[in-house]
Amino acid sequence: MASVKELLVLCTYLFVAVANPFDPKTVMTCSLNSTCSCFKADGFVDLHPISNDNNTPHFRNVTNSPNYIYSYNPCYAFTEGSVCQNAAICQLDTSVNQYYVIGYADTVRSIADSEYGLIFQYTATTDMPLPSTVRTANVILTCDENREGELQFVKEDPIKTYYFNLYSKHACPIPPPPTVPGPKTTPVWTAPPGRPTGPPAPPSPTSVPVIFSLKAVVVLLLCILFVLTFLCGLIILAVCVFSAKFNSTNNDKAELGQSANYSHKDEMKRHLKNEF
Repeated sequence: MASVKELLVLCTYLFVAVANPFDPKTVMTCSLNSTCSCFKADGFVDLHPISNDNNTPHFRNVTNSPNYIYSYNPCYAFTEGSVCQNAAICQLDTSVNQYYVIGYADTVRSIADSEYGLIFQYTATTDMPLPSTVRTANVILTCDENREGELQFVKEDPIKTYYFNLYSKHACPIPPPPTVPGPKTTPVWTAPPGRPTGPPAPPSPTSVPVIFSLKAVVVLLLCILFVLTFLCGLIILAVCVFSAKFNSTNNDKAELGQSANYSHKDEMKRHLKNEF
């Protein structure tokens, strides 16, 4: 039977090798500068070059099914149909020819996600007054120097929570200008061609380390449960063995006492016979 030490070593190995709790991956936060640009520690992300400013979406007819089509414009709100207004992302249900806003432009948030990386998240509360429905659209920004801009629908999971992948060279951080040595020189940001004026000085970047994943916690809890079960089994076994030995000792003492009583009675009988 394996010892407790061996079981602990095995659990530790499984926890580190399978769950990988100390994931070296870190996700840098990106502080929003506008509805489609933000600062990261390694540079400035700006989606203005792949955004329309004429009330139309830059990305159209994005779909992975025949029933739903999506439109997206990163920087400026647009309108589609009579319902989808002031939107960043719209959904068209082709089976009933109905539009839904799944994200308003002014609700954008920058999220540093441990699984997907940098996300621009949008929300929309629609179908008012009743029943009200909250939809959430997550656009995952994926740096790809070889693509101008390509939006792909990923999934709806859970329901009314949508994920998209935006592959673009404009999702790649633009490094800040180098610092020129000298007592009176100051780095100057020069906006790339086709982009709005340069941003203000970025805030101090922070990073969010990923320490423990859900898988790591589950594996650790299972290991703890296994060790506790093993220890309980050992305790129960020890109690049973001790109880068996204790009962055996008591039985031996009882048999010895009974044998002594029989011997004493026989001796008394012989003594009485001799007297008579």
